[in-house]
Amino acid sequence: MKEDGSLTLTDGCTFFVFHKNGKFRSFPAGFSGRTLDGTWSSYGRNPATFTVEAEAGWINGASAPGDRRRIVFIVHNGSKRPAEGGSISGRMPTGQVWNGYYIIDEFVRVPAS
Repeated sequence: MKEDGSLTLTDGCTFFVFHKNGKFRSFPAGFSGRTLDGTWSSYGRNPATFTVEAEAGWINGASAPGDRRRIVFIVHNGSKRPAEGGSISGRMPTGQVWNGYYIIDEFVRVPAS
């Protein structure tokens, strides 16, 4: 994250981007799919754990306003590699993507406050 200001994870269908300034964005590689916009915090180093609080939305579909989610990512050791190909949605991140294992340990709705 220090080199290019962000960490991008992908499973080939979705991109998850953790920006150095604490912002988080997720978007589909295709024409339609879920989006997430919010913030992240981190604890732990090996594996690294990132907790995201974000508003869920949808590209090319209906979205319920106020759909807040908490997502916990566990990112294991790896390295970065150049981003390849492209995103049909036009939202392909520039730079590099993480080449290592990660899991989404939690994905839950956050009650409105």
